[in-house]
Amino acid sequence: SIKMWTNSNEEANYLNANRRSPKVNYDIPSDIIISTNMKDVVSDSDVIIFATPSEFAGSVSREVSNYYNSQYIGIASKGIDNKSLLCLSDVIKMNINTDLIAVISGCTFASDMVRESVLGLNVASKNLDTLNVISSILENDYLSVYKTNDVIGTEICGAVKNIMAIGSGIISGMGYPESSSAMFMTLATKEIAHLIKCLGGDVNTIFSFAGIGDLILTCSSKESRNFTLGNMIGKKIDTKDYIKNTTIEGLYTLKAIVNIKKKNNINMPITMMINSVINDAPILKISIKNSTGGVVNINKIENINGKDIVTLSSKSNAKYGFDSLVIKDSNGKDITKKVNFNKTNMTFEMPSNDVIIESTFINNVKTGVNDFTTLLAITMLIFGVGLYIVRKNVNSLEI
Repeated sequence: SIKMWTNSNEEANYLNANRRSPKVNYDIPSDIIISTNMKDVVSDSDVIIFATPSEFAGSVSREVSNYYNSQYIGIASKGIDNKSLLCLSDVIKMNINTDLIAVISGCTFASDMVRESVLGLNVASKNLDTLNVISSILENDYLSVYKTNDVIGTEICGAVKNIMAIGSGIISGMGYPESSSAMFMTLATKEIAHLIKCLGGDVNTIFSFAGIGDLILTCSSKESRNFTLGNMIGKKIDTKDYIKNTTIEGLYTLKAIVNIKKKNNINMPITMMINSVINDAPILKISIKNSTGGVVNINKIENINGKDIVTLSSKSNAKYGFDSLVIKDSNGKDITKKVNFNKTNMTFEMPSNDVIIESTFINNVKTGVNDFTTLLAITMLIFGVGLYIVRKNVNSLEI
């Protein structure tokens, strides 16, 4: 038999009484037992599957550890722990002290699984017995399993795709076509692969069910809660109630991935701009002083030898050009020497951390687009690798 644990007495009573899940429109078989008693659920089991929201993986696994008896463990939850910045497999391993752990991730919605649609999953584990056991209980005529030992890559794919789905939803909500979404997903794939490589995983995992498969699904379907949130943001719909009543893994994971990016000095422009939109956190800030007229344009961001190079320009008339420039990093250190500028153009390498750029112009220079909103960050993503944001302040340009 299968036993399912929930921390909600109300949920357990409803499901046991009605034998139907309204979330996936599924009739629950009579041999599935739903309980709030962790000891009863875990103690006599052969296999344990974690499917809790990622933020509760730590607390639930600590409770499971009280009754754990060398069962095989499968982790279907997706995310990164915000406090430790560990993948969920590491969090659970730390709490339960076992190597019998596998990660389950792929392009599957629960509603499709209960309809027995043809689907594909990754099962990843460093332990061969666990890999085979978890794979064998999942694989059947309609569910294909890809076995791998790349736990890091599989978990990163499953976690970061939720962040990317928010960005994809914003693009859709703003009315951009599928061609624009496809471009976004291509850039998102590249960024996830880069993160996998930096954290020691196998880059090829991006081409699996857990990688590009799950990314395409989550970034293009209204069944995705992360995509739906982004879509609401793109349409300027209030999201407070939706966030309050819905588990949106991308929001929880975003904070952890931003901290991992900063801790390891990893170039992740798409993730950082989605963070800028969600959390009002600019990547760079250019402060324009002594202004009396003129326009500054963002020409381009291009990747040269692995570095993001930003080019800004003033109007072609030299009287609107750059007169002086100071760039400081987030610690206040002057890094102006890394900048090339003249009367009409300024070029600098985009740093990994927050940077404040203070510039004095011959004449007052306005942004020229002071009515932009945070949503334009994602709009401008469509037109290049870089992400920019301009907010309602004629004296500052944030990118």
